[in-house]
Amino acid sequence: MKRFLLLPTALIAIGFAACEPSDDRPIVNEGMELKMDKQAVCLDDITTLTLTLGDSVVSPSRIKYEISPPVGSINEQGQYIAPGDLPSNTEVTITARPDFVIGSTSQSILVENARLEDYITTLEPWTNVRNNSYFIIKEKVEDGYVMLKEQDDEFQVLKFNNAGQLAWVTSFGEGYPWSLSVRNNQIFVAGIQDNVTKVFKLDRDGNQLWEYQTSTLRRVQAITVNDRGESYLFTYIQQPFTNYLIKLDNQGNEIEDTILERNIRQAKFNSENDLIINFRFDNQSIISKTDSNLNTIWETPYATASNGSWIDLNSNNDIIIGNSAEGRFTLKKITTDGNMAYEGEYNIAEETESGYRPQISIMDITALENGEVLLAGNQSMKPIAFLVDNTGQIKWDWKSENEQRPLNSIGWSAFPIETGYVFLATYPRIEGNIGFMEMRSILMRADGTLNPCAQANS
Repeated sequence: MKRFLLLPTALIAIGFAACEPSDDRPIVNEGMELKMDKQAVCLDDITTLTLTLGDSVVSPSRIKYEISPPVGSINEQGQYIAPGDLPSNTEVTITARPDFVIGSTSQSILVENARLEDYITTLEPWTNVRNNSYFIIKEKVEDGYVMLKEQDDEFQVLKFNNAGQLAWVTSFGEGYPWSLSVRNNQIFVAGIQDNVTKVFKLDRDGNQLWEYQTSTLRRVQAITVNDRGESYLFTYIQQPFTNYLIKLDNQGNEIEDTILERNIRQAKFNSENDLIINFRFDNQSIISKTDSNLNTIWETPYATASNGSWIDLNSNNDIIIGNSAEGRFTLKKITTDGNMAYEGEYNIAEETESGYRPQISIMDITALENGEVLLAGNQSMKPIAFLVDNTGQIKWDWKSENEQRPLNSIGWSAFPIETGYVFLATYPRIEGNIGFMEMRSILMRADGTLNPCAQANS
């Protein structure tokens, strides 16, 4: 009886073993890699996962994903979606297993318990911002910075407060902003409307106080204002090429219209009401200090004539001059009596294997109250920023990690706020076959670093 019972049991066990299917999938020990387009994400943020096997990209539909710890989810497109809430920063390991081979590969990502909009704000699209060697992009007011903006051919001025938030925007209709000056928290802006130069005076809240326009087809170069509220408007005409200075009183009334020998590219009154002008002569770029009647006190060449140069004044009236060139930029500080305080050339871009040094374009400089200088610009399609101390040494530099193709990302401006700095940059956004540029306001720490999830999205 015992034999009778044992025999069928043995036969059944043998039968099961014979019917068990064999796994004939190949075993992969190497050549499989899981890639992410970010190394850190904020709450509700998304990063795209890409699994490669040799030279092939595996379809997300053929992959089984595991998340450890089980934080967040992965959708059908192979995108990891961070959770909407998390008590603390968490490192998450994602493992990918294709269904047609035996093997897996893993990658880790840091999930920050913060939201991306706490660090990066997308502003309204900016079609252009005038900030090359002919214009002043921004000026400091008591509680922040005001800045020029052009959107869809509309002439605008906006203000950021000391927390880095957009406080107000004033629009002037169709036209092009060109130059900006602030004196005693009153804002003076010049631009082109209806083929003539116009000047607008605003109060600290962006309300328009008066408007002036030139009587002929003159093009604005620069505007600056002295302590009495008098505007110095530098203009020119093309045929025949002639330079002019128009002076306005504090109510916008014209008090002088004079022909000048020099083509003034930039002009700024310092705190002592001396006028600092930037102009070109005989293939040289020249800085000059003059009195209010443009009588020269001193002048000094600082570079061969070039398309890009920027000036700013610090609190003790020293003059900061920036230039950019291939793979480097130069920065010079000239004291209020015309002496060179420092002159630095910074080769910050590493050469490629072919010996090419990436192009660096410095778009904006800001002289800070402590004598340091903040710079914003672009290196090989990536926004960049630098802080130089009051002796001309680089304290820190920052570069966006993301290379945006086929359009060029551009760092526009940087300025200090209560918690560090705000960095403004445009990034391309592709919809269908159409490319758009959108402006992002990025919060930087005082040491020039970004929150990891912000850096990943910069």
